[in-house]
Amino acid sequence: MKKISIILGLVLIAGFAMAADFQPWVGVRGSYQAVFHTDLLDSTAAFEVDRARIGVEGEWIKDIYFQVEADAKNTKKGKGTELKVAFIRWSFLNMDAFKGAVEFGALTTTFARGLSGTEYAFINYDITTVPESYQYGVQVKGNIMNNLVEVIASVSDGEGLSAVNTAKGLLYMGRVEVTPLGNEMKDLREGNTGKTLASGAPMLSIGLAAAIDNKAKTDDLGYTAETYNSSHLLADVTFKMMGLSIFGQFVMNSYDALSDGTYWGGVNKNVKESSGGFVQVGYNLKDIVGFELEPMVKFETWNDVLNEGYGDVDTKKQDFAVGLNWYASGHDFKLNVEYRHMLKDKNFYFGKPPAEDYFGFRVTHKFGAKLPLASKAETKPVADDKPAAE
Repeated sequence: MKKISIILGLVLIAGFAMAADFQPWVGVRGSYQAVFHTDLLDSTAAFEVDRARIGVEGEWIKDIYFQVEADAKNTKKGKGTELKVAFIRWSFLNMDAFKGAVEFGALTTTFARGLSGTEYAFINYDITTVPESYQYGVQVKGNIMNNLVEVIASVSDGEGLSAVNTAKGLLYMGRVEVTPLGNEMKDLREGNTGKTLASGAPMLSIGLAAAIDNKAKTDDLGYTAETYNSSHLLADVTFKMMGLSIFGQFVMNSYDALSDGTYWGGVNKNVKESSGGFVQVGYNLKDIVGFELEPMVKFETWNDVLNEGYGDVDTKKQDFAVGLNWYASGHDFKLNVEYRHMLKDKNFYFGKPPAEDYFGFRVTHKFGAKLPLASKAETKPVADDKPAAE
């Protein structure tokens, strides 16, 4: 134990010695979303507070960044505060041509460009299905030629740990992003505000991702186990120019059969395979109205092939949405308004199916402060060039 303490002490001393000009810092970050939504057919409505998060971040040693963030959303349901992220990132290379980093802990993996399809533009509602973003594991990131090519790979626990009597397995993810236009101002967040809007120049980014979720199911507390897997493929395109923003995403999922003839289906159960995606278009009217007001439209389609051991059954959903975003202070303070209509819903419901029409609005506020750990400390707002995790 004494030897370990000495080694850790030497590492800390060496870290400070190698970065004499480094300024240690710590920051506090927080966010919340206030949401109102109503089912127009049944006149049901609800007000919710979503993503009520608070956390800390900082760097005590050069190139070693940490972040811890908790979400209090579930306290209303009696589940208590939920840990969202708690990880350490080591930036081991920082050259002009290549930058590399590795993250350990409870982190946000990157399959669908780090965010769900509706994180920023509309109230959270996706009929598409992708692997869960919040995982415990390790993630490696590489950045070539200032965002021209980005590579992200991770190994984590995966979805199986959240189910009862499901043995431990691993989720393998990989994503490549190529940005041939506007790589120096790359921003994959939905909508068009900040750097990309101010520049007016075109930005085009293409993403390809793949994942394998390897699980083992046990019904006897681990004495025997049945292995099963799922594979996931994704492609997306982001284009921004002047006030225009276009985003498209396509996903394919495939699930293994179980010994009883049914299919695993991930979180949706008994799904053999699924596919679909969406296209979303918006335009920021700042040059016309004088402030950042952005109308958006979205079309989404999704198909599930169900199999409960008696043959394949196809189900399909399609919806169309129109919305309006007002960026009072970029993505840090904004208002989203949305109306959505279900065009097609060939699904099976035990009881009354959901309504076809939906209206809602959401206010998002993110805040924080950054404090240098030095004798002449001053408080600075936290720069928010990165999207918040879902």
